[in-house]
Amino acid sequence: MSGPVNVGVITAETQNVPFTVTLPARAVAFQDAKIRPTVEGIVESVDYEPGARVSAGDLMFTLRKDRYAAAAAAARAETAGAQGAVDSAQKTVDRYRELVGSGVTQADLDPAEAALLQAKATLSSANSAVTVADLDLTGTEICSPIDGISSVAAISVGAVVTANQTDALATVTRLDPIYIDMTESSARMLRVRAQENAGAASELDRVQAQALLEEARASLPALETGFENAVYGIATLLAEPAGPLMADLRKGAPQPYPKGGSAAGVPADLFRNRSDVRASERKLAAAVANVGIAEADLYPSVSLTGTVTAAGNGSWGFGPSLSLPVASQSRLRASRAQAISQAKQAELDWRAQILNAVEDTQSAQSAYRRNQRALATFRSTSASYARALELSRATYSAGTTDLLNLLDAEMSRSTVRLSVAGDAQNLTNSWINLQVSTGRGWAATP
Repeated sequence: MSGPVNVGVITAETQNVPFTVTLPARAVAFQDAKIRPTVEGIVESVDYEPGARVSAGDLMFTLRKDRYAAAAAAARAETAGAQGAVDSAQKTVDRYRELVGSGVTQADLDPAEAALLQAKATLSSANSAVTVADLDLTGTEICSPIDGISSVAAISVGAVVTANQTDALATVTRLDPIYIDMTESSARMLRVRAQENAGAASELDRVQAQALLEEARASLPALETGFENAVYGIATLLAEPAGPLMADLRKGAPQPYPKGGSAAGVPADLFRNRSDVRASERKLAAAVANVGIAEADLYPSVSLTGTVTAAGNGSWGFGPSLSLPVASQSRLRASRAQAISQAKQAELDWRAQILNAVEDTQSAQSAYRRNQRALATFRSTSASYARALELSRATYSAGTTDLLNLLDAEMSRSTVRLSVAGDAQNLTNSWINLQVSTGRGWAATP
């Protein structure tokens, strides 16, 4: 028979056990600078290495300069013509002032002085145009505004960009200092509360989770503000009171969805429907015509004039007159150079409008196809999450899973439904952009 068995005894004591909650977080930079162009044009070069450190003022992108160089040359030619007009008007005024009292009256001098003032105002406007043209030419070199780490370029050489466009060409991130941003969901709040009731969480944990939940709820007013602002914009567009429209839109409705295809056709055949392309064509034609007018002004002109008196007097007059623009040749040649520069600029503007139309159509078609694929993927994902939610409800009813798992499944299902709604909106917007880019506009039907 064996001896007595030693039995250990441990006295249970109440003590605090730390409760750790792991939260998803993301690093937030101290400052992000979105690199956007101040002028439109075609990207000629990308002048930095992605991921490299850049300093404020470092060149990042270069746009084609020929268009803006031509505009600057045209502005300077216009300034030269305006200066010639000022010199001519000044000589006329000086000559009239010397002859006042000797065949020239004050009535002759006043229009000459007014013409001089107008010529000086035109010269001042031309000088301002030179300043603006130089600024636009400088804008073809896009530099970093801050020190930081550069991102991958969102565009490549040959891409068409617009002034102050929404999409940034790149981002420069300043990482000194850096912040950590953490968010939490209502499901986590419910989980913490259940753990607290079971004795696994403290009051502090519950209060912290409640604070995070209230923070998430605080984001709702911004969404409501966006909805109301959109309604006010629609009311202004329709010239209708916002009140009835607000009440009608609050009822909700199915999202608009393009049921057919893009039906874009051949873009080159549709670009002439665009008002910007037609306007640039007419401006080019007018600029070319002005070159011919300026060229004709350089040569002598002959005009035939005549007078006929009232019946019974028996007098009449008829004879030619010859105009020789000898003294104003410098001004006229400057005007011709200005007209040629303006025609070249108009041609570059027309080409830029065509390139913009091509780029808009290609981007819209690409976005439409991508959004179609994304929406199909999210709809398939939504069906999978719906099935997972059904299984979670069944297992919860059978008592084989807890409430928190069911809540997680419901939350995942809600999240993917929001993604489906967002992608449906993106698809509709891309379809609208495609119709606008090809000039179909109101004639298109979804």
